[in-house]
Amino acid sequence: MSESKQAGYQNVAKDELESGMVAQGDNFWTPFFYSVLAAFGAFMFGYTLGFTSPALPAMYGDNSQNIFTPQNCIDSSVSSDMGSLFSAVVNLGAVGGSIIAGPIADTFGRRVALATCAIPLIIGWVWLAVTREVGEAIVARAISGIGVGIASMVVPTYITEISPDAYRGALVALNQLFITIGIFGVYLIGFALPHEDTTYDGCSDANTSTVGTSWPILAWVGAGLSGFLLLAAFIMPESPPYLIRIGEQAKAAGIMKRLWGANYNTDKYIRMSQDFKRDSEDHEIEPAEAGEKASLRDLLKPDVRMAMILGCGSMILQQWSGNNAVIFFCSTIFKSAGLSNTDQASLYVMGVQVLATGLSVYLMDRAGRRLLLLTASAGMASAAGTLGLLFLLSHSGSSTPGWLDIILVILYIVFFSIGMGPIPWLLMSELFPDYTRALAGSVATMINWFSAFGVTYSFANMEQSLKDYGTFWFYTCVLILGWFFMYALLPETKGLSSHEIQVALNRNKFFGYKGAESKRHDSTDTEPMIYPNER
Repeated sequence: MSESKQAGYQNVAKDELESGMVAQGDNFWTPFFYSVLAAFGAFMFGYTLGFTSPALPAMYGDNSQNIFTPQNCIDSSVSSDMGSLFSAVVNLGAVGGSIIAGPIADTFGRRVALATCAIPLIIGWVWLAVTREVGEAIVARAISGIGVGIASMVVPTYITEISPDAYRGALVALNQLFITIGIFGVYLIGFALPHEDTTYDGCSDANTSTVGTSWPILAWVGAGLSGFLLLAAFIMPESPPYLIRIGEQAKAAGIMKRLWGANYNTDKYIRMSQDFKRDSEDHEIEPAEAGEKASLRDLLKPDVRMAMILGCGSMILQQWSGNNAVIFFCSTIFKSAGLSNTDQASLYVMGVQVLATGLSVYLMDRAGRRLLLLTASAGMASAAGTLGLLFLLSHSGSSTPGWLDIILVILYIVFFSIGMGPIPWLLMSELFPDYTRALAGSVATMINWFSAFGVTYSFANMEQSLKDYGTFWFYTCVLILGWFFMYALLPETKGLSSHEIQVALNRNKFFGYKGAESKRHDSTDTEPMIYPNER
């Protein structure tokens, strides 16, 4: 590309951005309403993941509810493997769902994709509620996982595309809030349902009993909530960026006024939303044709490269930050602190996570993504490192106060909930250009689920080889490296339009195309945009 053509593009981009695209939409409640409806997909995400905690003990129970052989029976290794597979197979189903989520959202629209995620959820939950065969239960769980995988990509993407810039962070943070509410909800329902002692036949230890809840009821509740999500999808509007991409500008303009207020300058938004794609070799800029879909090759081009690095990197960091380890060791920590009812204690922990995630909704558009993520990483690293030290002292025979362990667990969960939990999903949905958002989000989500599977699969071996203190120190090192990664590369995106975010990303001197300079278009804010390598 000639220098004059490149300079011409930069001047046009600079003029458009600095002149201010439009006055910010002043309508919060309409996007909020539709965001809450979409977030029921995230609720089902959490509900599905949390289901095994209250249900699995009963699934080892008597003849009416038994699916798995009790773990203390002769074939305990088989029962343990089947129970673990039942718990983990949802991750593999979610990988499949995340792969197809992008193509569905690009071909049929975000609203259809939301409806689509409800279908495998309904099928999986109904099948699980009626079956008593272990193989069928595992297949049903995998089918539900497909719906979870689709929802995990589509929900934050849809909310991003219907949100005004000023409220985008808070509204997309509803995604993580509803995930935690879903987990807390299934814990709470399972805790409230009638529990019964169940006796096992054919075990080496006769008259062995345990306590379990009525898990088919939990499955039927999951089916009903998934049905509500399917119905809700039909009253949601389609996202304006998707309609613009397929050439339905008039329909997009009507929805924008409905979402963001009658005075919103839709003409300028539509003009600014015309996708520009650069050839990876000479940076030629061409408008994307109406209805054109992104390809995997597009994700490697300079104007998408930095978003891919940050979007996928934040997903890996989220999973390898040690959250699963802290949750896994909660029971051990609570018992060492003298708490006998660990189920009730776990319920309290989930309640703390819900409250802290709610705080992230409030802070996201005030403190900003960058500050919250860096603060959360530092706080989590400090808590995890100290927990590792306390475990080491315990192994060496030194006594440590149990209340200190509990405080560290709570601090870790609070930091995760305000930063590392919600922000990777937000970055996945807001960093990518409009024309690649669905496909790139699908890839980032797939990486998240592969990482989740890797963490779960490796955890037992890691604990055995590194011990509990070494495991926590490993996650501490990951968090420290992640902190430097985000500090070096992540710009602040609070309050910026999609187009300004692309300029901010492409200005980074380490990767990709150096685009036009920009500053925030809010007329009351004359402070220039801050880039990570300018600090």
